[in-house]
Amino acid sequence: FILMKRESTKHEVRSTKSIGTSQSQISKADDRFFNQLSKLVDTVTNQLDHFRIGLAAETVYNEFWHWFCDECIESNKRQEISDKALLEGLVVFLKLLHPFVPFVTEAVYQQLQEANPKKKRKGLHPNLLISSPWPHFAEVSRGKPGKNHLQ
Repeated sequence: FILMKRESTKHEVRSTKSIGTSQSQISKADDRFFNQLSKLVDTVTNQLDHFRIGLAAETVYNEFWHWFCDECIESNKRQEISDKALLEGLVVFLKLLHPFVPFVTEAVYQQLQEANPKKKRKGLHPNLLISSPWPHFAEVSRGKPGKNHLQ
């Protein structure tokens, strides 16, 4: 959904004013999204640090499917959460899921790299998810340094 939406929005510019959603409402929804995502990163990191690997996998799986895919994508369809926030959330989830399903997450991450050719590292090899840093609690918060996870 996110990749398809990125392709369709390259050719058209959507205005939030046309449907009655103000920019401040979107940023408030984005802030709530990033706050919950920050808590998730903190929880999963803590679980992994304490070698609760099964619990960490279950937490990431449940939050990815039941919160991100169900609620956040639907909120984005209603234009409550911005496309940029949804994309950054996907990248964070790919990093959280990577220890458990490395080949799948790497393949999706490479598709994101292809969708963002300006952000690809110059040279023979594109950026790899496995070599990207683990998301930190502060990085996931809106407006913090290191927020752009596709660099």
